[in-house]
Amino acid sequence: MGGAEWPYNSTARARGLVLLALGVVKVATAEQLRQLVLPGTADLQTARNACKDLRYAGLAESVGRTSSAGANGHRCGGTCGT
Repeated sequence: MGGAEWPYNSTARARGLVLLALGVVKVATAEQLRQLVLPGTADLQTARNACKDLRYAGLAESVGRTSSAGANGHRCGGTCGT
């Protein structure tokens, strides 16, 4: 896939780091992924877009929202989501 084919415009670096993390932890929220592999990014959307592009490529899948009280992030599974 070329750069123009990534509908959420995530960078190859962000996708690679998120995919690497998911290979280890299997399930994580977008915020947890941001803190783990993209700590320098202030915008949570960076991790979300990487998850969405990985899902688009068939490398991740959304497994729903977190259920803990007050959490509004989605849960990313060894596949991924947002």
